[in-house]
Amino acid sequence: MSEPLAPAGPARGWLACYGVTLLVMMLFLLPVGSTEAAYLRPMVPLILVYVLTAAHEIEIPLPAIAALGLVQDVTTGGILGLNVIVLIIARLTLADQQTWLTGRSFWIGWLGFLPVALTAAGLSWALAGLHAGALHPVGPVLGQTLMTAAVYPAFAALFGRLVKAR
Repeated sequence: MSEPLAPAGPARGWLACYGVTLLVMMLFLLPVGSTEAAYLRPMVPLILVYVLTAAHEIEIPLPAIAALGLVQDVTTGGILGLNVIVLIIARLTLADQQTWLTGRSFWIGWLGFLPVALTAAGLSWALAGLHAGALHPVGPVLGQTLMTAAVYPAFAALFGRLVKAR
């Protein structure tokens, strides 16, 4: 028998979520609004890692997460490798929290995401400051974190449906 082109079950669901995340990241490249609005781009890859790892117990392969972080770094003009580090640390940390978050209500999941988003943003801010040799303003990082928290429900619902549909 021949091998299937795509894996079945949850693995197929994460691939669909991964594709949606890449598509959204590309849509954010469209020149809409002011340049200041770019700081409000939500961290959709972090939502993907959180929802699939913590809520659905799907372990996205680390190379796939690294690729997503690298795409985010390249498309945002950020420091190459910064989002790779942040997303991999988030994935490894969340893997230990699966028993606490899996099967909980949406509200618990959202409340659990807030400290994850703040920690990831703080880590990103600190690493960028170390790279630059000076601390950057906190405002853009907090704005991005608040935007990420605001869009979390929509992406969590979409990713949840994609995982269950496969």
